[in-house]
Amino acid sequence: MSQETTGSREFTGYHMIGVISLFFGVIVAVNLTLAFFAANSWTGLVVENSYIASQFFDDDKRVREQQLALGWQSDFRYEQGVVTLDLVDVNGAVVRADKIEVKLGRPVHETDDVLLTLSQGLETSYTAEIDLGAGVWQADMTAYLAGQVIWTNPVRFVVEQ
Repeated sequence: MSQETTGSREFTGYHMIGVISLFFGVIVAVNLTLAFFAANSWTGLVVENSYIASQFFDDDKRVREQQLALGWQSDFRYEQGVVTLDLVDVNGAVVRADKIEVKLGRPVHETDDVLLTLSQGLETSYTAEIDLGAGVWQADMTAYLAGQVIWTNPVRFVVEQ
């Protein structure tokens, strides 16, 4: 009877170097990939300097409370390429403003941001035409009277196509 010998290979130092190099190579490749996408995507910053913004928090809160106390109601909508804003006071009368601006943009990046000035449309509406792509949008509305901000309101909405 003959014995068959299997060719067993010995695990050498070269094999260990290969295993360690492959292990750390995968870790480095994953880290570089994540760093690339982190550097080239939305930063997550809402304000330039959060410390400075915090210094104005109480003032901003007071202004927002004053606006809420006015009791104004807004109806913002986007339909068929037209942005429409109805703004009425507590008695249901149309709020007249010198200028109403709407900053439209995506919540997660600035590339699609656009600033619109709404014009007086129908008796109760301010309107502007713009073509928006499908997805989630945010409208930051600001009304001015005599050069002063009298009302602000952010609204998120979805455009479906």
